[in-house]
Amino acid sequence: MRTFLRRLFTFSLITLSGLTLVSFLGAHHFIFELLSHMRPYFCIAALFITACLVLLRANRSALIGFTLVLLNSVQIVSLYLPYPTKISSNDPQVKFLQMNIWGGKNRNYDSVVSEIQKENADIVGISELTQGWWAVLKPKLEKYPYQVVEPSYGGICLVSKLPIRDGRIEHYGKLKRPRVVADVKVNDRWVKVIFAHPVIPMVHVGMRNGELADIAKDAGSSAEPVILAGDLNCTPWSYYFYRLRRDGKLRDTEKGFGYQPTWSMFHPVPLLCIDHCLASSQFSTVKRYNGRFVGSDHLPVITELRLKTM
Repeated sequence: MRTFLRRLFTFSLITLSGLTLVSFLGAHHFIFELLSHMRPYFCIAALFITACLVLLRANRSALIGFTLVLLNSVQIVSLYLPYPTKISSNDPQVKFLQMNIWGGKNRNYDSVVSEIQKENADIVGISELTQGWWAVLKPKLEKYPYQVVEPSYGGICLVSKLPIRDGRIEHYGKLKRPRVVADVKVNDRWVKVIFAHPVIPMVHVGMRNGELADIAKDAGSSAEPVILAGDLNCTPWSYYFYRLRRDGKLRDTEKGFGYQPTWSMFHPVPLLCIDHCLASSQFSTVKRYNGRFVGSDHLPVITELRLKTM
C-alpha cells in the first residue's frame, strides 16, 4: 500500500510540476496563461502532496515538492509585502469603488445602491451596465454630478464627486468594448482615470491582450498621475498583467494587502482576483478591500489612495 501511495503522489507531483512550469510561459500560448491564474491552488496542491510524501518517507520527492511550493508561493507572498512608500496625512486622499454588477443577470438593485451609499466613495466605476440598470441608478447618484456613461456594448460608466474634464468613452476592437478615460481633479491636481473591462479571453484572447497593451501605452505615456481600475479578466499572475504593470508604469494596489479574490461568487468563496486597481508611483495605497455581495458574480473592490504632494 505504501509503495502504491508513493507512486501515486510522485506521479501527481510530476504532473503538477509540469503544469507549474508551463504556467510561467503565458506569453507563448493562451492555455499556459490560463494556467497561471491557478497559482495559489498549485501552491496548495504542492503543499498537500509534499506533506503526504514526507509522511510516506519519500524524501527525495518531498524535496522536489518543497521546491514546487516555493516556486508557486513566491508571487503570492509578494502581495503581502508593501511598497516602501511614505504616506503623509496632508496628502490628498481619493476613494475609488469599482463594481461589475453582472447587469444582464442581476436584479439586486437595492444591494448595489446600498453599497454605493455605504462606501461613499469619491469615484465609482460600474461595468456590465445596461440601459435598465442605468435607469435605476441615475436618480440615486445625486452626489455624483460628473458622469461618463455608455450602457451599450457591454456597458460601463464612471461617476464622480470630483470634477471631470475630457471624460470620454473609447471603444476597442470589433466588439467595440467600451472603457472610460477621464481627467479627475484631486485637490488642485488632475489625475488620469481609466476604467476598463476587457473582453473575456476564452474566445477573444487576442482582443483582451490587445486592449491591455493599448491601456498600458496610454497610462505609460501620461504626464499626469494615473489610476487604472476595472474587471481586467486576468489575475496578478498573468504575463499580460505583468506587461500591463511594466509598460503602464503602474503598481498593483493589492500589494501590501494580500490576495483578495473577487470572482466567482458561484463558489462558497471567490477563487480568483480579476478585478484590479492599479496606480502610478505618485500614489500610495491606504486601504484596499472587497465590498459586500451585491447579487453579482463579482465582489466590489474599494481602494483608498493618497496622492503624493509635489
